[in-house]
Amino acid sequence: MKQDIIKIAHMIATPSFGGPDATVLSMFKKLPHDRYKQYLIFLRCSKTINHLLVGKSRALGISSVLISTWGKCNLLALLKIIIFVKKNRIQVVHSHNYKTDILTYLASKCCSIKLATTLHGWVEKTRRLKFYKRVDFKLLKQFNLIKTVSIPLRLEAISEGLPSDKVMVIPNAIDISLMVKMEDKVAELRDEFGLKKSNTVISYVGRLDREKNPGLLMEALPALMNKIPGLKCFFIGEGELKESLIHRAGELSVSRAVIFTGYRGDALSLISLTDILIITSWTEGIPKCLLEGMAFKKPVVATAVGGVPDVIIDGENGMLIPPGNREELINKVELLLESPDFRRRLGENGRALIESEYSDRRMVAQMDDFYQKLMEEADE
Repeated sequence: MKQDIIKIAHMIATPSFGGPDATVLSMFKKLPHDRYKQYLIFLRCSKTINHLLVGKSRALGISSVLISTWGKCNLLALLKIIIFVKKNRIQVVHSHNYKTDILTYLASKCCSIKLATTLHGWVEKTRRLKFYKRVDFKLLKQFNLIKTVSIPLRLEAISEGLPSDKVMVIPNAIDISLMVKMEDKVAELRDEFGLKKSNTVISYVGRLDREKNPGLLMEALPALMNKIPGLKCFFIGEGELKESLIHRAGELSVSRAVIFTGYRGDALSLISLTDILIITSWTEGIPKCLLEGMAFKKPVVATAVGGVPDVIIDGENGMLIPPGNREELINKVELLLESPDFRRRLGENGRALIESEYSDRRMVAQMDDFYQKLMEEADE
C-alpha cells in the first residue's frame, strides 16, 4: 500500500546563511521526495537580513514564503503563517529557534498541525534572552517531538522539564562528496587573495556576532603574527561585529594579515585552502564548519562548548580550548604549526570520524525516522 506523502514546513529566522539554513537545505535536497513534500516559511527580522535560503530553496522547487517580522512577533506575521499552512495543507511545522517556536505554537491553535523543533543552543547573556528561554521551554512541552544536535543540548532540554522520550539527538552532518569538488579550486583562490606558498592561513568561519566570539581570534593575532612569519587570517562570514572587528584590527596593527571575505557561497573552498580552522564560540550545538574542516583533514582548534567535545577528542582529532581563553588559543595554534606530522595525524583522524559518524546519508535516515515517529505518536 502506497504511503501518504507527509507535508512539512520548516520555519526559520536567521540573520545570515549559516548552519541551521544549511541543514534545512540538506533536508530539502535529500529527504525522499516520494514520501515528503517540504515547504519553507522564512521570517525576515530586519530590513538588512540576508535571506539567501529563500532563493536556494526556490531554485530546488520548494514552495516558500518570506514574512517580515520587524522586532517583536506580530499578529500579521502569524496570520500569514496560518494562511500558508492552511492553503498548502501542511501537516508538520518544524521550527528552528525561540521566535519560530512561539509562532509555531500559536499557529497550532488555529491549524491542525504536528509540532517539531530543533534546539541549536542558547546564549543567555541578557535578561531578555533568559526570559525568552523560559517561555520557549514552557511552550516546547506542548510540542510533539524535539530534535537536539548534541547530547549536552538533550540533557539541558530534559533538565528544563521536557519529557526525555520526546527529545532526540540527531547531530549535524555534511555531504562529504562536496569536499573533493571544492579542493579543485584551491589554486584559483590562492591567486584571488594573493597568497604565497610561504603564507600560513588560519580561518574563522561563521557569523560575526557575540555568540560566535570572533574577537577572541582577533585578540590573539598580534602574538601569533610575532611567531609565525607570513600569517594570514581569514574571517569568512558577515555579522553585526564586522565593522568593530575591522576597527580593532587597525588598533592592533594586524590589518595587513587579516582578510574579511564577507559572505561567500564558496566558503567550503576557503576552508580547503586553510591550514588551521579556528572556532571561538561561547555556545554551540555541533557547528557545520567543524565537520567541514575535519572532512577536509584540517586540524581544528575549538572552544569546548556544547556538542563540540562530543566530536573532538583533544589531541586525537582536534584541539580544545576553554571558551574565551586567548592564551590557550595562541598556545594550541603554535603547537600545531610547529609540528606538521601532528597536524597531519589530527586531520586524518578527523576525516575518519566524519566518514563513520557524520555523513549526510546517516542524518537523513535519522530525520526520516524522526518524522515517522512524529506522525505515529501524533496518531496514537
